[in-house]
Amino acid sequence: MEEAGLAEVLKAVVAVAPNTSDEEIQRVAREVSKAGITVLNAVASPIAAAAAAGLDHADAETKALVIDLGATGLRVALVKALNGELELIAHDIDESVSG
Repeated sequence: MEEAGLAEVLKAVVAVAPNTSDEEIQRVAREVSKAGITVLNAVASPIAAAAAAGLDHADAETKALVIDLGATGLRVALVKALNGELELIAHDIDESVSG
């Protein structure tokens, strides 16, 4: 990772699965902090994907389907964007399908 310039990273956004408990998120944030990295935010991965796509800048209420084909399964989440806020409305996973 050092060759990619990641040795100088001091801030992070932690993206977690939609069903991750607040306690688990805080545990991850503490562990990241122990490495000297400031956690800016911890968000559900569908919210992170929606923000990366710019949905948090939508002018009107927008709903988007976030599809994540990962190693543990196919996750599908419905995210609503309104006034700069992103809300996870629903999510599900099919573990019989994976990348």
